[in-house]
Amino acid sequence: IHDHDGTEGHNRNFRVNQMSLHDIGQTNSMVFWQNIPYDTQTWDHCMTAHEDKLIVVGGTQPGWVNQGVKKMAMYDFTTQQWLTGLPLMQQRRQKPACVMNTVENALYVSGGEHFGALDSIEKVSLTNIASQAWEYIAHNLTIGLYGHVMIYDAVDNTIFVIGGWDQSVARNEIQRIDCETGVVTAMGALEIAVARPAFVYIAHLRRIYLFGGKVADATGTNQTQIV
Repeated sequence: IHDHDGTEGHNRNFRVNQMSLHDIGQTNSMVFWQNIPYDTQTWDHCMTAHEDKLIVVGGTQPGWVNQGVKKMAMYDFTTQQWLTGLPLMQQRRQKPACVMNTVENALYVSGGEHFGALDSIEKVSLTNIASQAWEYIAHNLTIGLYGHVMIYDAVDNTIFVIGGWDQSVARNEIQRIDCETGVVTAMGALEIAVARPAFVYIAHLRRIYLFGGKVADATGTNQTQIV
């Protein structure tokens, strides 16, 4: 999903709310689909997938100090239509993280920023995809974050929250959420504190690979880290 697309005029950024698909198996081509059903352009949202649906959560939209989005949308591949989900419990801008718990059929969302406040969100919310009734889990993250990694491990029915930014510095904490109890525990630390890395989870190896990311203001890393 495209959330930022080049410049217009003199260093004036513009965003789009259009989704595109790269068809690798058939035509190896890029095609554009319907716009996300947000009422304005959006960036810094999170996205995950569940069965035959793509799920888009939160994000930042133009406005006074770039306000947060309190929305969820789902693209249904069977009908090729966007569906508007239940609004979030709070606005989540600046790269919140989301992941599907496939055992509970539940979507977990963590982190992001409040609108109009320089504080990151430490609360974790979840909704059952069928009922779409949002609730908070029993415990908060140890610190409010955005730009962090969130991975679900079906073997232990747990979620890992890794790294991120806390308004001032990159973080190296690895936190574990027990999906049955909602308890959050510390699980060690990254060698390099990092926010907004690219990442992939190799399920059969039960390994998380982090690539690059932000380590300080205007400073990144080219290191690969394995959890």
